[in-house]
Amino acid sequence: MSEKSSKAKKSALMKVFAMVILGGIVAWGILMQFNRVLNNDTSENANDFSKMPLVDQLTGLNLDNAYPGTANGVVELYAKIMMATYNEEYTKQQLDKLLEQNYKLLDKELQENQGSYENYAASMKKEIDSKKKEEITISLYILADESDVKYYTNDDKKMASTDCQFVVRQKAQANTFNYNFVLRQETESGKHWKIVGWQIKEEDDTPELDRLLGMDLSSEYPEKPEKVVELFSRVTKQLYNDTVTDAQFEKLGNLRQALYDEELIANQPGNINDALRQEVYKKKSDGITMAAFVVDDKKDVVYSTVDGRECSKLKCMFSMRSTASRQIVTYSFTLRKDNNNLWKIVGWETFETDEK
Repeated sequence: MSEKSSKAKKSALMKVFAMVILGGIVAWGILMQFNRVLNNDTSENANDFSKMPLVDQLTGLNLDNAYPGTANGVVELYAKIMMATYNEEYTKQQLDKLLEQNYKLLDKELQENQGSYENYAASMKKEIDSKKKEEITISLYILADESDVKYYTNDDKKMASTDCQFVVRQKAQANTFNYNFVLRQETESGKHWKIVGWQIKEEDDTPELDRLLGMDLSSEYPEKPEKVVELFSRVTKQLYNDTVTDAQFEKLGNLRQALYDEELIANQPGNINDALRQEVYKKKSDGITMAAFVVDDKKDVVYSTVDGRECSKLKCMFSMRSTASRQIVTYSFTLRKDNNNLWKIVGWETFETDEK
């Protein structure tokens, strides 16, 4: 390939990313930032900082001295800034500072594609104002694990690709969008990761019910405790939200039961699926559905050894709603490894809080 055609291809790619940067934001919206509630950092300084309003936290950052050290860290900061600009109240000066911080996270070539910082800021302010009028906010982001970040080289430049899921809402409508961010390590610092752009990942168009019913846990049992809880939550959400036949309900119930520790199964009075069916039907008759759930990150899972067996604890938060109210139901799960080295759910405790 000639140098000229290579540059043209590269320029076209950057233009696509630039268009995504400006256009992709339109899809984002509301819910509740309850993944931050799962933060277990108990250090005095962390607590003091976390008590500050999000806008104050972000505008107070000095990115010259405290730039995120990883590609994931850059994307997380970008997501927080976007949440603040769409969700929070702030002064004109604070908005200017938020946009300045955001602009610093962009790759130099992407910055140039905006024309100027003034053009970028004006476009962003217009976009933010429009979305606030439409009552669109960013409610929640779920960042990929650090181990899932993909690193590669393009034109002798170090690149990174990482995913971030956004739960969004406009008024009563909530949606989830999966974004794949592309970053490049800048030449000047030799270490800072900058955002080249992002693209919305194509979704598997197989219905969730079919995916769950088609699972074979004998060959694809979740390897991590957080993945076991995630599967439990997916099945539970499906049961609460969709109409299923008796045969499908039985298969989903068996799928959920396959995640249980033998002690939990032994302690259940009567038929487990019958009890689950009564519970679900009672909730459905009361008009209760599950809007969303968030499982603890793997870094928040607490491991221990009890009576010589590996155990773990983690939380999952469910947003439950009816026509009259909305609640957050927090499940605190305990799991342990069985004789086949698989993580099984021993039990859980729950508590409820009203959504604000």
